[in-house]
Amino acid sequence: MKIAAFALPLLFLSLAIFAAYDDEKALDFFVFVHLQENESFSVGEEISLSPQEAYLPVSFSSGDTVFISGSPSTKYGFQLLQDKEKLREVLTLLYERQGYAASSYSEIPKLKEYLNSFSQSRQPGEAMCRQYIGTDLYPCYDRDSCYKSCYTPLCNPLALGGGWTFIDLIVSFENDTDYLGRYLANANSTIDAFEQNPSEETFDASYSLVSDLNKKATKIKSNDLFDAYQLCYPVEYDMVSLVKAKMLLEKIERESLPFLEIGKRTEEAAENAQKRAKLFNEQKLLAKLNEGKINSAQQNKTAAQTQNETQPLQNETQNPPSTPLRIPLLSDFLDWLFSLF
Repeated sequence: MKIAAFALPLLFLSLAIFAAYDDEKALDFFVFVHLQENESFSVGEEISLSPQEAYLPVSFSSGDTVFISGSPSTKYGFQLLQDKEKLREVLTLLYERQGYAASSYSEIPKLKEYLNSFSQSRQPGEAMCRQYIGTDLYPCYDRDSCYKSCYTPLCNPLALGGGWTFIDLIVSFENDTDYLGRYLANANSTIDAFEQNPSEETFDASYSLVSDLNKKATKIKSNDLFDAYQLCYPVEYDMVSLVKAKMLLEKIERESLPFLEIGKRTEEAAENAQKRAKLFNEQKLLAKLNEGKINSAQQNKTAAQTQNETQPLQNETQNPPSTPLRIPLLSDFLDWLFSLF
C-alpha cells in the first residue's frame, strides 16, 4: 500500500519532468530511482529496431547492464526491458553494430568435411599395422591380451626380445586408435549440435573434439612401433584437415563470439532488469527530496540575513515591511532535482 500510495505522485512528478526537460534529464531521473548505494552509471548509444522502437543500454559501475525502452520520437515511456525475445533482438543489433557477424555459422558444415577427410586417412596405415601385431584377429586391451595377440612372425620375436616395454607400445597403439574411432563416431552429432544451436557449450564441445583428435593422432605418430622398432609403417594421418578445422573454429569464435554467448547474455540482461525493478527505494528518494528542501531553506535563510544586514541605518527604527511567505515553484524544485545529476 505504501508503494502504491507513492506511485501516483511519482507518476505526476515524472510526467512533469519529462515535459519540462530533455530526454537526457528524464532518463537520468528514471535511472536514479533504480540505483544501488554509491553507484554510478553510463548510457550507451541508442539502438533503434524501428522508427517507433528504441532502446538505450545502461551500464552500472557494479557491472550490471540493462536496456531501457523508449521511443526516438518522444521523451516519456521509459521502462526496464525484461522481455527475453525482445532483448535478444536488441543484443543481435548491438553485436552487428560492433562488427560481429552470425553469418560465420554458415561455414560450420565444412567442419564435417575436414573430420571425414581425417577419418578416411586412418584406415590404410592402422589396418596394416594391426596385421603385423596380430590385433586384427585377436582382442588387445591390456598387457596379457596384447601379448597373446602378438603371435605373428614379425611381432613375436620383438615381444620376446623387448618384453613388456614392447607390449606396452602395442597396448598404447590399440587404446589410442580406439579413442580416435570413438571420438570420430560422435563427431557428426557434435558438429550437428553446434550447427543447429550455436552457443558457448556447443562451440566448446566442437573445439575440444578437434583439439583432442589432434593430440591423440600426434601421440600415435610418435609411437616407437613406427620409429624405434620400425615394425609398422607410419600412419599418414591427414593432420592438415585437423589444422583447417581448428582454424575455422577460431575464425568463427573471433567473428561471432558475442553471438555464441547471446543466450547467456539475454538471461543476464533479463535478470538485471528484474533486480533493478526491485531496487526502487521510496525512502531513498524521499531522503533526497528532504535533503534538497533543507539545503534550500538554509540558502534562503542566509540570503535573508545578508539582506537585513545591508539595510540603511535610517530604516532600523522603522517596522520592517511584512514579507509574504514564498511558496516554492515547481521550477525551483526541478532546478534542484536535476542539479543532483
